[in-house]
Amino acid sequence: MQDGKDAAEKIDLVLMGEKRRQMHIAIEMTQVNGETGRVRDHDNQYPVPMPRLPLEERDGIKEVELGHDLEGIDVHATRCYWCQFKLEIDHDLCIHCNWCIAVTPRDCINQVSRLFTDDDGFVESSLETSIAAEATYIWIDSKECIRCGNCVRICPTSAITMRKTELCGCSTDDYKKLEESNQPYGSVLHKKYQFLDEQPV
Repeated sequence: MQDGKDAAEKIDLVLMGEKRRQMHIAIEMTQVNGETGRVRDHDNQYPVPMPRLPLEERDGIKEVELGHDLEGIDVHATRCYWCQFKLEIDHDLCIHCNWCIAVTPRDCINQVSRLFTDDDGFVESSLETSIAAEATYIWIDSKECIRCGNCVRICPTSAITMRKTELCGCSTDDYKKLEESNQPYGSVLHKKYQFLDEQPV
């Protein structure tokens, strides 16, 4: 599907002589109190096998993979980790009560004394600690997070927020307007739009 979209963009560029659409990532703070509908039990669901045409009915023309029914589609959908959602902690509001650590169903929130980042500022690893005096941060590991939202709802100081990212397309004129209006916002500062030629904020 993506190949088809890319081909259409290139055809439009050749026919029109100019690029008329620009892609960007829209970022918004969610107001759903961490509710995504996902729970720990979803991790225990096994993928539903793809229904296939019996061997004796395959003639080289008919589709072999028949596709899932509605129940199979629902099972696959609930296995999704909702990676477009990212939970963040405002360390100016965090009081290190550790309630978020206590309610997480996986080992995704930890006390850390240090974070190690790459050249672009992305966290590559962390140094965990069980000693409160050494804990510089309470850190959410997005790779382990299942987006259940328990931490958002339990936090007594509302230090944890959830933002959603989405890949969007718009006209070049609208793209320029977005660039002009793009300003940092939120308790954990980030811009409303991330342009694909920029590093994440």
